[in-house]
Amino acid sequence: MIEATNIGRRLPDGSWLWRRLTLKVERHRIVGLIGRNGSGKTTLLRTLLGLIEPHEGSISVTATTGYVPQRSEINFPYTVRDVVAMGRARHVRLFAALTKGDHDAVRRAMERVGVSHLVDRPFLELSGGERQLVLMARAVATQCDVLVLDEPFAGLDLENQSQMLSLIRRLAHDDGIGVIFSAHQPDHLFAVADNALVLRRGSDAMQGPLPQTLTSDVLTDVYGVEVQVIELARASRTSRHAVAELCA
Repeated sequence: MIEATNIGRRLPDGSWLWRRLTLKVERHRIVGLIGRNGSGKTTLLRTLLGLIEPHEGSISVTATTGYVPQRSEINFPYTVRDVVAMGRARHVRLFAALTKGDHDAVRRAMERVGVSHLVDRPFLELSGGERQLVLMARAVATQCDVLVLDEPFAGLDLENQSQMLSLIRRLAHDDGIGVIFSAHQPDHLFAVADNALVLRRGSDAMQGPLPQTLTSDVLTDVYGVEVQVIELARASRTSRHAVAELCA
């Protein structure tokens, strides 16, 4: 589990990006994070991972974590198999080779995410969406307790967005992994999140159960345009969607 208590981050000019933020990321639960550009979503995720220190408050991490960044920093001609195998680093002794168990974990991760057909492709030759899925497979290969995903839908077409959402739901509900992800689209939170965390630059964050937190009034206030939350009746369930009016 990741637990943050009253954490805050300042900007270089001394103003607060966000503060007094208390949050738990627990197993079997999905937290969706939204906010306008510049509200500090990536900064918060990196702070929860311990890559950045908060300026106030404290963070306790009692779980192994997997991380999918917004952009890949891989610049060498690795194959997809090589990249996913990087997720086994914490399980391998220094200078030791991957074991059969490691290779099996890599194979299962690629199958779970749906990138097995890319296994021998050079990572740098993939599309942006394919790279994002491979990085997700790398995180799954770590066999972590908590997944931290920074805009995992970026660059994905509708089919792959649906695949990613289904994967996130299965990892949380079937495998018991805790998930926190950031997104630009409220609909991604409506699809899978149990709780929403809304960042507003310079203000206290808002959080709570999804239906009570992502309301039309809240989304209108956050994004500065009129937003309506509508419900669509489907065959098996009712789905919520956020619809923004065009700016004048």
